Amino acid sequence: MIDPGFISSRLLPSKDRPYSEGCPQPRGTFASAYVAHKTGKTGDRVVVRTAGGSLRISLAADGEAFMEGAAVRVFDGVIR
Repeated sequence: MIDPGFISSRLLPSKDRPYSEGCPQPRGTFASAYVAHKTGKTGDRVVVRTAGGSLRISLAADGEAFMEGAAVRVFDGVIR
């Protein structure tokens, strides 16, 4: 945690998740924001900094969560 409105989250590659660190996964970003909120470290709105950029997470009282951030191309490829 950096401050009550701003946290940092990292996704480390593993055998089960071979993603690069620069490719943040929404579940992990939401989980980081949710746990920080539930433990009283942040409010219901927080910016989560990831290797791929910053995302704004809003947690509603009814359990819904919302994510805002840039949509960027992270891969180009060809399927044969």
